[in-house]
Amino acid sequence: MRIIMIAMLFFVAGELTAQTIFDRNCSYSNYNGSFTYREMRFKGRDLRTAKLLFDDFKKQDQTDTVLYRLCGKQFWKVWKYPQYLFSEKYQLPYLSWTDIERRRKNVRLSVFQDF
Repeated sequence: MRIIMIAMLFFVAGELTAQTIFDRNCSYSNYNGSFTYREMRFKGRDLRTAKLLFDDFKKQDQTDTVLYRLCGKQFWKVWKYPQYLFSEKYQLPYLSWTDIERRRKNVRLSVFQDF
């Protein structure tokens, strides 16, 4: 019984580590695309940095103050359910980049746009 418990512990720990390493990077934007940010976790560009930059952006532009996640949930990947439930990234509302891109045509470029 003890061996089974240890094996399960190693499996769960390995699975969580694999999810962290192989999870795709996400992009973020506000409603009209005047703020965009692309995550690159291995370069230190993560959600925490996106939120800090978005706070700076909101000091200059008070009209569009909701940060959206552009990476959708893939519900057929059941091993990602814990991430969908508990990760701060997936607590943000989702908005399609196609919808934002349509509204973005009238927005001028700024230092707050990654793409």
